[in-house]
Amino acid sequence: MRGEVLLLTRNIFVRGDPEDNWGGQVLVTDIFEDDGSWRKGQLIFDYVQVYNCSQEDTFKAALRWEGAIGGTSRVSNSAVHGSLAWLTSVYKSNNVELISSTFVGARAIGMHSDYVRNYKLTNNFIGDVSDRLFSGVKVVDK
Repeated sequence: MRGEVLLLTRNIFVRGDPEDNWGGQVLVTDIFEDDGSWRKGQLIFDYVQVYNCSQEDTFKAALRWEGAIGGTSRVSNSAVHGSLAWLTSVYKSNNVELISSTFVGARAIGMHSDYVRNYKLTNNFIGDVSDRLFSGVKVVDK
């Protein structure tokens, strides 16, 4: 018999609202201000816990990079768990590192990446990804 032991608690705690199925999201993106200046999206998480986040039955993950091409992001020694949908998504983004982190308890997708450059995954654990729910109804593929 074998078991996995994972530490899910961290120093900083980001918790989604349990009352509705919107949870919460951490979104990293680049934007252009009205004056034309470029704001480069960047995220630095170290020992951060993200719980009960994402938006139920959507692609809007708890940690999400969309169009973040100018900055550099690093998530290390962190835990993302108890998601209402996807755990992480990196889409049309550059320079993202996920290091020694735990991603547990998702619906449909644990980790998504598409159209990325300079994307590094090192020593992460991804697990407990279950079927997606549609309005409380479990969908079973045949």
